[in-house]
Amino acid sequence: MSDNPYAPPKALVDDPVLAQPTMARPKQVMTAIWLAAIGYGLGLIVIILNWDYYSRLQSLGAFIVGQLFSLILLFWIYYKIYVGRNWTRIVLLAFSILGGLMILNRAVMDLLVAAPTIAKVQTFVGLGLNAAILWLLFFSPARHWFRRHSGAPAP
Repeated sequence: MSDNPYAPPKALVDDPVLAQPTMARPKQVMTAIWLAAIGYGLGLIVIILNWDYYSRLQSLGAFIVGQLFSLILLFWIYYKIYVGRNWTRIVLLAFSILGGLMILNRAVMDLLVAAPTIAKVQTFVGLGLNAAILWLLFFSPARHWFRRHSGAPAP
């Protein structure tokens, strides 16, 4: 030890890094992701089965670009949900609310009335699937997956 009162201590001071227990991904998160994939697949099947109706609404090029964009966006959103990003489920909630409000729009309502029966059924099945997904992500035990634990790195 030095006689200098201003000299820094020579002892090694180190806080040990305690291993944080990793939280297992809840099955509700995987169920929500599978429900989203099923809903998207059902939507594509309905479009293929009623292509004569949908081809009058948009060109093939616009359809392909729109589907690619929505597939990439949904894949990215659900991947971020898969890894536990809380902001992504909030974005999904906002998209869901906007989509639900779009159905109340008069122009969309007119399109829905003119749509084939299977497309109408698929619309309401999709709304039900979306409600189930949101319930799984916000109200089931999966909601804890989106909490950041102190000292744990963000996934």
